[in-house]
Amino acid sequence: MATGLPLSAAKNLYRDRDEFLQKAQEIDDAEQSMQAIVEFVAWLEEWARDHSTAVVEELPENEVMNLIREPWIAGMPMRDILDETDNADAIGKNIYGYQIPWLVHAAAQQIRQMGNEELFDTLASVALLVELGVPNEAAAWIFLAGVRSRAASTELAQCDVDLGTSPSTVRRRLRDKDTLDELASCVSDATRAWLDLHWADSAREKVDLPEFPSFNAEQLKDQDTLLVRTDGGRTYLCSTDGRQRMAVKVSEKWPFDRVADDYRFSFVRSDGRFQFTIRSPKDSADNNGV
Repeated sequence: MATGLPLSAAKNLYRDRDEFLQKAQEIDDAEQSMQAIVEFVAWLEEWARDHSTAVVEELPENEVMNLIREPWIAGMPMRDILDETDNADAIGKNIYGYQIPWLVHAAAQQIRQMGNEELFDTLASVALLVELGVPNEAAAWIFLAGVRSRAASTELAQCDVDLGTSPSTVRRRLRDKDTLDELASCVSDATRAWLDLHWADSAREKVDLPEFPSFNAEQLKDQDTLLVRTDGGRTYLCSTDGRQRMAVKVSEKWPFDRVADDYRFSFVRSDGRFQFTIRSPKDSADNNGV
């Protein structure tokens, strides 16, 4: 079976697919509670230490991970997590932002191949929550809709305000001034400031959302979804796990700088060419894995 994982990790994942199926079932039985997700991630870290060092590289000692794992998934601000350990930023960006979700995506695809679409959806959701560092899908949808704070998205998800039950509905309602005013009445000052910023950004996007021609990317021809990242002052098209990348030049025709390092946007292959796309929660799982 073709895989995006290194061969050794793919073989180990295939061998242990029934165990991953059981773990997915446990998360589903717990209705994707944060505690169930935290316990799964802790288990997966230990599994990766033994069976997937080619994917999860330089994993810190468990004592360090214990300080970060639950606060990260709970949506705690990074500045607070950094009070616990100086490694928090690198762990959030690399291990939880790329490496662990990559494994979860691959496990989700294995479960889909086993014929269990419901548990595929469960792990697809878990992969997104770990990648973004939020505790539930509602917070993830709010974050992807443009509220650029994990903590604010998590707080907004707890409000008794109907934002809908799909990413597109959440995005649309977060562009409605009355909805934003209702949300602002039940959150902290810090989160209200993020709502104000989101409203200003949304107003600009209505008239200034960047446009891109469709394109080929021969250096990344085995990828179906690309993200834009910056590193060292340069801009790159990257695979969703961050391991493959291609340097690009920014120009009026190719305004990659306007969508760089922004989880809301990606380029998805359609009819052989990449198209500019607003991400949805399942994009990563649907375009990665085994």
